[in-house]
Amino acid sequence: RLIWHTIAYQLALSCPAYRNLIKGEVLTTHAKDPDVENQFEALIKKPLSQLNTPIVVVIDALDECDYDTREDFLRTIADWRSLPSVCRLIVASRRLEDIEVDPNSIYCIELTWRGDQDAAQDIRSLFAVTLDAIKQRENWEGWPEDEEINELVNCASESFLWASTFNAFLVDGRGGDPRSRLADVLRDFRDYRGDPIHLLCARILFHAHSHKETDDERDTMLFVLAFL
Repeated sequence: RLIWHTIAYQLALSCPAYRNLIKGEVLTTHAKDPDVENQFEALIKKPLSQLNTPIVVVIDALDECDYDTREDFLRTIADWRSLPSVCRLIVASRRLEDIEVDPNSIYCIELTWRGDQDAAQDIRSLFAVTLDAIKQRENWEGWPEDEEINELVNCASESFLWASTFNAFLVDGRGGDPRSRLADVLRDFRDYRGDPIHLLCARILFHAHSHKETDDERDTMLFVLAFL
């Protein structure tokens, strides 16, 4: 739901003209509205319509966007065509049933997709690089087992977002060691049928809270959780 907020922030950092236009909008009701179409109207459509500066926005992995909000977000992407021609939007996504392309409004380049095995192999390679680096650093022989890597690939469900988030948790997670963090994630996902990224984030938050060392750290963590 915050994707247009994020893009607005990045545009403000790179484009002074846009930053000057957006200063007043960030305080308006529409800009703070959780509705993605209102965000697009206030933070993107209105200010960019007043600019004559070439701008290119790239959105990758649209298929990994939250399913519940994707329909609303797709409408804002279709509405991009109402912006000046100097404002270009590039979106990359796997083809899914709910992600439809209107040839009259969007120029589409379809790349050859050789099947789910491609994604699984790429994700396996992503895990292998991280796991091998940890294994060499710690001098752990026989870790991880091939079956554990297979389980990880299944947990990722073709999501590179899941894979990269897991790798960051494995390397930078506080407390315990990478072996225990790997074991915890695999145990969580056995027989789980829900949204994989939700469960992974829950594990990361639980792990972070369990390894806070001071009362101030624990209080801060509880505040973050309450905010979420």
